Amino acid sequence: MNIVVKQYSIVALTATLATAGIRAAEAEAASDTVSPFQAWTAGLTKSLPFLQGLEINPAFVSSPDGKGSTFGISYKYNRNLSAFPNSLVGDLDLSLHSDGLFLADPKTIPHNVFTHSLKLTWIDILPPKIGGSNAQAEALNKALAKRLAREEDQWANAATAEEKNSIFNEAAKQFREFGQLSAHDDGWYVKDKHGNEQFLDNYLQALRDITPRALFLSADLNGEIEHDQSLTNLQFVGSAEIRGKLIYPIFDWPFRTFRRIVGGGDGHIKDWHNLAGGPDFWGGIGVVDGSQNDARTAITTEHKVFPRANAGVHYRNELWGISETESFAVELDWLYYYELDAPAALRARHMDATSYFKATLLLPFTGKMGNAFVEYSTGRLPVDVSSGQTVSVGWRYNL
Repeated sequence: MNIVVKQYSIVALTATLATAGIRAAEAEAASDTVSPFQAWTAGLTKSLPFLQGLEINPAFVSSPDGKGSTFGISYKYNRNLSAFPNSLVGDLDLSLHSDGLFLADPKTIPHNVFTHSLKLTWIDILPPKIGGSNAQAEALNKALAKRLAREEDQWANAATAEEKNSIFNEAAKQFREFGQLSAHDDGWYVKDKHGNEQFLDNYLQALRDITPRALFLSADLNGEIEHDQSLTNLQFVGSAEIRGKLIYPIFDWPFRTFRRIVGGGDGHIKDWHNLAGGPDFWGGIGVVDGSQNDARTAITTEHKVFPRANAGVHYRNELWGISETESFAVELDWLYYYELDAPAALRARHMDATSYFKATLLLPFTGKMGNAFVEYSTGRLPVDVSSGQTVSVGWRYNL
């Protein structure tokens, strides 16, 4: 019940902030010029391409439990290492993932946990078929086409190489979840997972011919390392899981109703980031080596290697759309881990099952410098010594 109450509090705060900040954000989004910060980050990722896929979140973090406050930097890093198209089972992809929260004073704040994984993914277990489309797919394609066409025109008319580079890098960064964008003298191209290139216009047209699906599925084999900031609590994990995404308009209904109440009209989504349908979900089972986890071995030395099930959900949607690439948005995350046949000493402390919930409110940041955010989390992650709550206020930027 505590999680539900806190979640409603976040939604109430969302309504207040969205209404108060709408005019300033709309004025900011009206400009199509590349900001100095965008130009600087484009030059940085061109010089250091391994930074692409990095999300940084400096923030002021406080514990409502009265344990204190401190400065922290959380991050996420996702990078594809290699693709294996047309293997015996289908299209495979090898990728690297890392995330964590580094705190100036880790003793007073929970959730300063780090996860690093190497992942082999069987992409799209149930491939789409060529056929009709639906309103949601058409809306996504229209938003993508309109935005990319405008940015490609800006790129073609740019006066300097630096401006061209900034415009293209920003578009490529935002398009990353759909494909790899490349620039040639005659325009922009999209490279598919087989390494073939086609005109951007042809790619966007092909989206209209994909039969919509209510379910997207992939499968992963993971090798992971989990640890806290002190490195005294360390675990090694090998796991297999199924990941999916539910794509159905009903998942947008509560947010569409909210947009109608706040802004009127039909409540349609403007920001294409939020047009992908329902929640991402995953679940699987793995084997954990907890022999290097000092917090665990201090309680029990039984089952240093043990099986563990896990599940998770991530959902993002738009509370108010400013433009095709900027919005007031909310993200909801839930993670769950359950140790099978855990020792009695862990069960007595309720450490056999851990649950973690996070709600994030994202607001467009001035100067096209990413997002400001307000975030609430509660619960416990696998190598957390104890459960707790945090409230964070900070800034997010994706390189």
